[in-house]
Amino acid sequence: MKEFWDIYHYIEDHSITPVLNHSCDPDLIAINLIQFEQEVNSRRGTCPARADLMRVLPSSRQHKFKEAGKSVHSAIASRHNKTIAEGEDKLSPKVRCYVFEK
Repeated sequence: MKEFWDIYHYIEDHSITPVLNHSCDPDLIAINLIQFEQEVNSRRGTCPARADLMRVLPSSRQHKFKEAGKSVHSAIASRHNKTIAEGEDKLSPKVRCYVFEK
């Protein structure tokens, strides 16, 4: 699980705007595991297996686990949809995420 949070913090800390945290609430972290995997792979990193993450993330202590599979209003999608040109594809405003306390 430490590897997951190390990867998460590395990506988020080296990005101008949130890339993985969909939460609109500044006290929460909301991560879609499929997107997490895609982002790590696009950076040519090694991602822990999704099945393993689904099994261990509920016991997270670094960031206290709150809920799995929660549909959250995505701050990432909202920001993207406000900046795209007319005719471009919008992102879904709701994303299913694992939610943690910051």
